Amino acid sequence: MPGMDGLELIGIVKGKYPDICAIAMTGYTKEYKYVETINAGATDFINKPFGIEEIEAKFKRGIIERNIRQELNRLSITDSLTGLYNQRHFYDRLNEETVRAQRQNHELALILLDLDDFKQYNDTFGHPAGDELLQRVGAVINGKMRQNVDSGYRYGGDEFAVMLIEAGESVAKMMSGRIKAGIFEECRISASSGLAVFEQGLNFEALVGKADRKLYEDKARNKAQKSATKVS
Repeated sequence: MPGMDGLELIGIVKGKYPDICAIAMTGYTKEYKYVETINAGATDFINKPFGIEEIEAKFKRGIIERNIRQELNRLSITDSLTGLYNQRHFYDRLNEETVRAQRQNHELALILLDLDDFKQYNDTFGHPAGDELLQRVGAVINGKMRQNVDSGYRYGGDEFAVMLIEAGESVAKMMSGRIKAGIFEECRISASSGLAVFEQGLNFEALVGKADRKLYEDKARNKAQKSATKVS
């Protein structure tokens, strides 16, 4: 290969496409060491001449190892109870998206949701019922989002977040209302929400803080309305 050798090519390809399986193949065994090929990003190494059974077995092993890595990565960023992404992945993604919105002048909106009286629900029906409720809420959020565009997260115990890509305030309000209505319809529990829209100069922490303040304002209003209803 003019200009670069096979190991350099593997390194470049793996840098652009980390999930790709690369198997180094050469007839010049003295020029390459097994550890060098692995360090370059190759899954395995084959010497010429080779049998078709050998290369087939190495392909299968490479695919299995890749699938295992992908599954482990999925589990590391997923909340096991609700199936939504977890808080760690939320902060990573939000940081990435605020940087992108800043650089490319794209719209970005964030919704935070909190279930009303969830502690009382747990105390009344027990923690297993509470876990089942959280699972159903996760399913509602996942079903109401724009698939492959927006992303949902379990932000805390009974707190959730939805990140809306290239969406402004009007879309965020519509999505917030749709999700809250879906939660009440499917789970028979109300939710409070707060939303924030990215503005130039905001970092992800400020965006979360802005949505969090709106959330507690909504929660206070809902609590006051329920108290007034009980009095009347």
